Amino acid sequence: MNVKIAGVLIFLAGTATVFAATHASLNENNETRISGIAGFVDGVGNQLNMEMEFVGLQPNSLYVARLENTSCQNISANVSSLPGGEHVAAFVESNQFGAYSNILKGLPDQVMTAQSVALYSDFSAGQSGGVSTVYCVDLG
Repeated sequence: MNVKIAGVLIFLAGTATVFAATHASLNENNETRISGIAGFVDGVGNQLNMEMEFVGLQPNSLYVARLENTSCQNISANVSSLPGGEHVAAFVESNQFGAYSNILKGLPDQVMTAQSVALYSDFSAGQSGGVSTVYCVDLG
């Protein structure tokens, strides 16, 4: 009987040690790292759709996802205002866990020339009053 109790205590102590060594509170990590994917997918009746999935966003926050005609390395980090002209963009609202997943349906054929999808936000711009590129993913 004492051997069983000792075995259970050793097991609990080992489990607690592993948990303490590997557990990190979500509130302790202030440096959020965004990652995601985006790509074109065929829809019903040759309809062009785009699937986007992002994680690491600020929870319950609003972003603008815009198709860009340049790669991510050529997009400046700080954008004072979005340039004029015809663009394809969508509002992205992250959920309570800082994630977003959606399919944009019925896109025009011209978007196939896009090279990247950039996420823009105004909360990273600070006092400058502009918007910042918070994440970008190359297409293709």
